[in-house]
Amino acid sequence: MNKNIIFKIILTILISSIFVLLLIEGFYSLYKKSEDHISITYKIYSNIRDNDSNLESNFRHKDVVYDQVELENLINDVKSLDGFMGNTPFSDTFEQTLNSNESGCYRHKKNIDMKAYFIRTNLYNAFDPVTIWIDNRKLIPSDLMYFLDSKSNGYSHFTTNDRGLRSTNFNIDHSKNLNIFAGGGAALSSMISDIYTIPYLMQEYDKDSQYINASVSSSNFSDVLCNLNQELNFYKDFKFGNLILLISDLDLSKLENSDIVDYLEEINNIKSKYGIEEVIIIYFPYLYTVSPEITVDRKTNSPGVYFKDAIKKKDFLISNISKYEFYSIDGLSVFLNEIQKERSLLDVFDYYLHHGHPSYKSNALLVDLIIKLVKK
Repeated sequence: MNKNIIFKIILTILISSIFVLLLIEGFYSLYKKSEDHISITYKIYSNIRDNDSNLESNFRHKDVVYDQVELENLINDVKSLDGFMGNTPFSDTFEQTLNSNESGCYRHKKNIDMKAYFIRTNLYNAFDPVTIWIDNRKLIPSDLMYFLDSKSNGYSHFTTNDRGLRSTNFNIDHSKNLNIFAGGGAALSSMISDIYTIPYLMQEYDKDSQYINASVSSSNFSDVLCNLNQELNFYKDFKFGNLILLISDLDLSKLENSDIVDYLEEINNIKSKYGIEEVIIIYFPYLYTVSPEITVDRKTNSPGVYFKDAIKKKDFLISNISKYEFYSIDGLSVFLNEIQKERSLLDVFDYYLHHGHPSYKSNALLVDLIIKLVKK
């Protein structure tokens, strides 16, 4: 049959259908002329829409936040407890609770004692969950406590000592070597409790040495170096052991290759100046770099687009580390190897508390690798 004839038939059917629909709607309007009413077409659409909405609501979990208003209603209570909300559109309305510039470096406030709750919600980036931070020394109102208990996945405990350093169960003993752990936000691992951080785990394993955590929640290397130099100078009477640095995708994303070279050169100068035995640099990949196949939307190429050059920068970092007498741990290779052992793509989530902070399993694995390097 000729294509033109087929097209004309289809067009005739379509026009006829529209005409019949308009005719039916017209007779219906005449029938309902004395009443307020809606069209038959809209009624059909509304039923379909409502059925879809009911279907969606049936899959909604009562302990998950689906409406931003629920979070907005908590703002005043959280502020009254010297707390804040992280990873929300209104996070900037809270005062800075964790950090200060009092010592000349951007670092953490002294003697912090806070709990961070992970809120169950799909409102924003599911891989970077909303957190609610509360001063652990404050009494939480019952309504807020109910919300935190029912709509969170638990909490982490974050404390600092009288120097603003994250706690590591460190007791001053001049007879023992002092090891320094440093880096930005991923190194600090604020989403995990003190006792599960790398320096704390190293301290538990290595009773003959001491470890301090000089990490800071910043991806700016000038802040990292400022805190590192400040602590090394404060403890200059100690005999230093190893310097362990953790560098993440976010840290590297702020640097050009020339900046990476300058940073490594500065670390080498610090090693010589303070008589540090060994430098161990850990590259820590964000979740998107390890598993782009399940974290990046192929239509929008997000959220992993933020670190699209991550592997190139990682390779540049590792190749330049080898020019110095530093040890390196390539976290990307480590995690991919572990995932392949499990033969499951979803195993990657065991190594992350959110898209850029390690879990206990991740830190325990890295500590094991550090110990093997130190023993060598």
